[in-house]
Amino acid sequence: MKKLRIIAGTLVCMSVLGVVGLLPAFAEEEHGNRVTVMGNAEVEAPADSAVIRFEIAGYSRTVKHAQAEADETLAHVREALGEYGTLTEEGFYTHEGYSGVRFCVTRCFSLVTDRVSEIDAIVSILHDAGVSAVGEVAYLCRDTAPYEAEALKAAVADAKMRAAVLGCLGEPCGIRDMGAFCCPYSYPHGKSTTPTVRVECSVEACFLR
Repeated sequence: MKKLRIIAGTLVCMSVLGVVGLLPAFAEEEHGNRVTVMGNAEVEAPADSAVIRFEIAGYSRTVKHAQAEADETLAHVREALGEYGTLTEEGFYTHEGYSGVRFCVTRCFSLVTDRVSEIDAIVSILHDAGVSAVGEVAYLCRDTAPYEAEALKAAVADAKMRAAVLGCLGEPCGIRDMGAFCCPYSYPHGKSTTPTVRVECSVEACFLR
C-alpha cells in the first residue's frame, strides 16, 4: 500500500500553538533544568474518496492483436463505469504470454471515486466488464487540515502527560512540530468496515524542571 505523506503547514501549526499558548523558542540541547520529551497522537478522519487500482490484459500471438483485445475490454469498462469516477491509465507493458500465447499486453488503471459506500458494487462492475485483476482499494480524505490540527493538539497533550511523569508540570517552554502523516486506509473489498484515514502527528517539547 502506497502511503501519502502530508506535512502540516506552518500556518496550521502556528494557529494551534497559539491556542495552547506555547512559546516559539525551542532548545535543541538539554540543560540541567530542562527536559525534552516526545508527544505522539493519531486521529481518524472519515474518508470522502477512494482509489481503486486494476489491470486489463489482452493475450494473442501478436502484440497488435493483444493490444486490440485490451482496447476492447477497456471500452467495456468505460461504458460500465459511467459516472462512477475519474479513470486514469498509470502504466502499460508487454511481456511473454503463457500456455501457447505468445504476447500479453497489460494496461494498469486507477479509478478515483467519491462514492465510498459503493466500492464493492464498483469492484463487481469491473469484474463483469472483463478486467483481469482488481488490486488495492485505498480510502482518502481530501481535506486533512482540521484533523492535522486536532492531532497536533493531542500530541502536545501527550507530551505534557509524559513530562508530568518526570516531574515537569505546566506548559512547555518550547516545542517543535515533527509533522503530520496521512495514512490512506486500505482493505480488501468484500469486508464490511467504515472507511477512515489515519492522521498521525509527533512533537518534541521542552519543559522546565
